[in-house]
Parts: sequence; structure tokens; C-alpha cells
Amino acid sequence: MKKFIFLPLAFLMLFNMTQPALANSGHWAEIPLKYMVDNGYLQATNGDTRPDEPLTRLEAARAIAKLPLINKGSNYIFTDTCDADVVKVAKSGIMNGCGNQIFNPNASITREETAKILAMMVADNGSVPAPFSDYEEIATWARPFVSALYAEKIVVGFGDNTFRPKNTITRAEFATAFMKIRDKYDVATITANTASNAPVTPLQFIDIPSGCVGVLSIPSLGLNNLPVVEDGENLDNIKNVAGHFINTAIFDGNVGLLGHNFTDKSPWFGKLANIQNGAEIVWKTKYGIRRYSVITKQDISATDWSSLAETGDNRLTIITCLAGHSETTRIMVQGKEKIF
Repeated sequence: MKKFIFLPLAFLMLFNMTQPALANSGHWAEIPLKYMVDNGYLQATNGDTRPDEPLTRLEAARAIAKLPLINKGSNYIFTDTCDADVVKVAKSGIMNGCGNQIFNPNASITREETAKILAMMVADNGSVPAPFSDYEEIATWARPFVSALYAEKIVVGFGDNTFRPKNTITRAEFATAFMKIRDKYDVATITANTASNAPVTPLQFIDIPSGCVGVLSIPSLGLNNLPVVEDGENLDNIKNVAGHFINTAIFDGNVGLLGHNFTDKSPWFGKLANIQNGAEIVWKTKYGIRRYSVITKQDISATDWSSLAETGDNRLTIITCLAGHSETTRIMVQGKEKIF
């Protein structure tokens, strides 16, 4: 077991039991909350740090992402968020999803989940069970982390010798613990220790039909799971499917797709002219699932490829011929990544 500076997270857990909810000024965690907000680890709402509100998983991820974590190539494919900080923390192995490619960013984070995060940052796993009276209520996966924090005297539980693993942790509690870790531990030590301790789930690819680069859905148009093949500019390749512009991104960046519109061919994009701004486009590849919101729809020249240029964010652009229009005109629809 590594030896680290004493981090009295337990006092804030005990203190919270006896103190009523207070205003920001004079709150027992006023100083750590101010530290967290001033340094960008937590966000305030109109000056209100909301000290006694439960911390969300997204808020925890964004705070941890401020540290220089090491990319260990962990599983970062989530269908409910593409937040950059979540991706960074998940790649480091320090936070995982909730199963079924769900991160559940707006859910409150529990004390046992927080214990795991803190233990991986500052301690080895504990082999001797912590002597809490409700130890059996701690999830099996969390017990080594809780025990490690107890062994390092980072947590001692509540006054009745319980740990209460399923309780949510408040923003004030998290701020106090995180501030002391950030202030008292060398960042390089935290980073190295996290890299050593964080378990890694190998990158899991999503099943995509053989020969395809992805699968496209536009729910509002009734288009579901349309296979997309590479080299769509070869029209022979897209007689029965949609195609991918070979020189554009497949997942990260501006994904360029094309397909037929005329009713005497394969009318995959026959209703594209009716799409509305804000409509959702779902792009599924082996690298993950990304959701976009339509931001523009316009007629363009058949020789205008400017919409396929990279823009520094994640987009999906569809270009197709337009039924009833001349051969020199195309319709272009572009969606921008939805941030949950």
C-alpha cells in the first residue's frame, strides 16, 4: 500500500449528517466549493454553487478530466453522450459506463462510485475489508476501493460506523475531497497512480454489416438502419445502399455520405427535401454511435463540395441528387453532433 498524505474525506460525510442545508455564504464547504468553481472543476449557477445537491456523473467526469490523465484506450463508446470530458475520463479507465453502452451522464453519482474514483487516484486496492457495519451492502466491485480509502484513513464512515454506499455524494462533499487531492498530491503522482490502478475494458467494436462502413438512420423520415458502403462515388456501389465519400471522416470529423434520390432507382434519400432543422440523424459505425441534429438544408451546385470540408467538430453531411431538378443541382443536408 502506497503512503499518502492524510485526506479526511470522512469528516465531510459526518458533518453533513448534522448540518442543515445552508446558503453558499457560511456553508461548511464554502472554501472548497469556491476553489472548485474558480478553477473550473465545477460550475455555479448564477453564483449558486448548489452545495447540497447530488453530484452528477457528468459533473464528476468533467472535474476529473481537468487532470492530465493518460489515454489507456479504454472503452469509450456511449450512445447517450459524446461529451469530450467523458471520453477522456473513460479512455483513462477511471470511469466506466453503466452497461449497454450507456454512461448515464445526468444520474447522481454514489458514494461507492466516488470511492472507486478517489481510490484509483491516490491509493492501491485494499485487501483487508473495511470494518463498516454495512460492508456487505457495498457492491462487490467497490469493496476493494472502499477498503483502500479506509486503510489510508481517507474515509472512516459515519458516526454509526456505516459507509452508506448507495447514498449519493453532494457537490460539497465531492468538492472538499477533490480539492484536497488536487492541492496536496503531486499531479504527476495522481496521473501515474491512476494509470497504474485504473482497470481497462478493451475497446468494443459495434457489429456492422459486412462490407459496410456504417449504418444510417433518420427517424423523422422513416429511414432506419440503411447500410453505407465505402467509395460511394462509384455509383455502381450504391445501387441498393448509400455510400461514403472516401476522402471524408468515418466517425470523428465531418462524415460525408451520398445516395440515390430518384424513384426509379433506390430512393434512400427521396424524402430528404422534407427534413427539418433539429431532426436527428443517427450514425452507427464500429467505432461507436453518434447522433446529429440537422442544422442546414440547401440546394447546391453538383460541383460544390465545400460542405465536406472539416470544421473542427463532428458533423455528418449528406449530398444527393434532387428529384425533379436538373442534373447540375444537388441537395445538401448537414447535421452537427448532439451534445447531451
